[in-house]
Amino acid sequence: KNIGSRIMLLNASEIKRDAAAEKLVLLAIEDITEQRKHQIKESELLNRFQNLVMQAPVAICILKGNDYTVELANDFYLQLVEKEKDFIGKPFFQSLPELKTQGIKEILEGAQVSGIPYVGNEIEIQFARNRKLRKGFFNLVCQPLIESDNAVTGIIVVVTEVTDQIMSRKRMEAQAAMVQDLLMTAPGFICTLVGPDHVYELVNERYQNLFGKREIQGKPIMIALPELEGQGFKEILDQVYNSGEPYVGVDIPISLARDEGLQPELRYFNFSYQPIYDENMKIYSILVFGYEVTDQVIAREKIH
Repeated sequence: KNIGSRIMLLNASEIKRDAAAEKLVLLAIEDITEQRKHQIKESELLNRFQNLVMQAPVAICILKGNDYTVELANDFYLQLVEKEKDFIGKPFFQSLPELKTQGIKEILEGAQVSGIPYVGNEIEIQFARNRKLRKGFFNLVCQPLIESDNAVTGIIVVVTEVTDQIMSRKRMEAQAAMVQDLLMTAPGFICTLVGPDHVYELVNERYQNLFGKREIQGKPIMIALPELEGQGFKEILDQVYNSGEPYVGVDIPISLARDEGLQPELRYFNFSYQPIYDENMKIYSILVFGYEVTDQVIAREKIH
């Protein structure tokens, strides 16, 4: 009674003797209570881990053995590869043969042999979807399962599809390149001034030609064009940057030097300052667009 409940391993075997001799049985009893407790705890941890895998909001599967048999795959993974439950228990490349020639086999082998996790971002992979190979982009992690003796017994594969994000980014990049090309080849002068210091970022050729060989890109406007000091333009730019209200100027006189080392001269411009917003609707830049109209203004004054 003072021992309590225990788990015992019993092994009984007959002791072979002469036929006339009394029969004996050798009985070996081993207390395996602690071992079973460890086994139960390991089983509970394994079940808990499997539950976490099955409920994880990303695609996860576990591969075992040299043929990468799928031991476990959650619903997200099955949906990703468009497979049913019978995907589990089969060699990985038997179910997805199209991946074998796309470098995935080498990635798994590398993780299995080295024991070093593999992390890859935005990997282009073709999956058989709706019976057709379709291109997608994926973030991939292959984490080796390492036992206490440092042997790699399996690989946890975590996959996140980022196709929509990549395609959206590529479209945005293409649109941005198209817009930049349009701005750079526009018939008027164009530049963008970034931040509260109004630093020149994009400068098209017509804008640069206003100042000859003077290096202005990457500099705040008041440092690149110090002759603007006291002409009120910093105040106007600050107002546009802080309020978001565009500014339009017509026949505005500005004292500017045409090239490095030359004295400023009075010139006239039609131009606009237009705020540019980021994805959070915060102003981060100002678009400058305009024309020099010095000759027209002088001609008009002569007529009058």
